[in-house]
Amino acid sequence: RGLAATPLYHGGGLVFALAPIFFGGSLEILPKFDPDRMLALIEDEAITNTMVVPTHFHSIFELSEKERARHDTSSLRSIVTGGAPLLQPMTERVVAYFGDHVLHELYGSTEGGIFTNLRPADQLRKERCVGLPFPCTEVRLLDRNGGDVVPGEVGEFFSRSPYHFNGYWRRPEASAEIMRGEWLSVGDMAQQDEEGYVYLVDRKKDLILSGGENIYPQEVESVLNTHPAVAESAVIGVPDERWGEVVCACIVKKQGMKLDKTDLINHCSKSLSRSKIPKSVVFLDALPRDGGMGKVLRRALREELSG
Repeated sequence: RGLAATPLYHGGGLVFALAPIFFGGSLEILPKFDPDRMLALIEDEAITNTMVVPTHFHSIFELSEKERARHDTSSLRSIVTGGAPLLQPMTERVVAYFGDHVLHELYGSTEGGIFTNLRPADQLRKERCVGLPFPCTEVRLLDRNGGDVVPGEVGEFFSRSPYHFNGYWRRPEASAEIMRGEWLSVGDMAQQDEEGYVYLVDRKKDLILSGGENIYPQEVESVLNTHPAVAESAVIGVPDERWGEVVCACIVKKQGMKLDKTDLINHCSKSLSRSKIPKSVVFLDALPRDGGMGKVLRRALREELSG
């Protein structure tokens, strides 16, 4: 008994809506995302599986504890999440509320299908991890010269599987850009540990080059998001005459909490090297996101700040 809570025009939303029907089950469709209505449907229809994105989890936990306690979600056997990184503090809240047997964090793309899955047993054991390669999927992390990197080193993520697309419609040049023989890359940088688990570092195109140093926004964001007054953050590179680019932190504060640039930079200096500490901080009411899967639109932030 599935529940479609994400847009059906999106690859993940469509696949996980069709899956229960394909296997002989049923599907409830949530016409518009509403956290209280979703929890009520899970209880009323004994929903066993659903897909949500991290933005939806934020909405669920914006409900009061009393509101969440009204609903029985024990029928759930799996919750699939993807589309954007699920930060560890939110992972812990999800596991505490829904149970330690249901959460699967998937990493994939429209072009390549599902690349990896972090299964329920590993959610609290492997922090900021997207799991092991999906069945029938091979993974390689390559350096700039096309060589395989060793565990712990950052490389560009490539995969080979029967789930890959056939290419972009009438765009052979664009298709060729992301393929290396049978291997596909959508421009993500990652590393693997000794057990083969994959950790996304960042998008290749979002890499910040500052004074010859490679800075991955997600690393800085993971530190920013541990500050008790930060609701969410996004890091971008902004032009700088001396360094080429420097780090700019875009911050949404938690309601009712005070925070200034000095406090935030002092917080970062405890965990980050000097080049990775934000040189500028912008406070926003909300981060720009796409309407479907809730991904932060870094390009929109760059355009807004440059304008």
